[in-house]
Amino acid sequence: MLVKNGAILDIDQIPLSKNLKKIIKNKDIKYKNLINSGDDYELLIISERDFRKKILGIAKKNKTKITLIGKTIKKVGLYFDSNRLVNIPREFDHFS
Repeated sequence: MLVKNGAILDIDQIPLSKNLKKIIKNKDIKYKNLINSGDDYELLIISERDFRKKILGIAKKNKTKITLIGKTIKKVGLYFDSNRLVNIPREFDHFS
């Protein structure tokens, strides 16, 4: 699949438990590690705005909470809201 677009993540919008907020505050873990680590069984998806209504409709039908945490952009890559390119560590790849 040829990737032509990227995304900007608003890290303040990522839902976190109280315990995880404490861990981050104590600098025991970094935000970038949250995206690719752990057994939390949460799913981050990136889609174009055109599909938002359909995704939210499916989520509502299945009683699944959806949190918007960013937006797609025309620039290739995954960026934090500070426009810093996210270098995601590849500790485990389910698809390899």
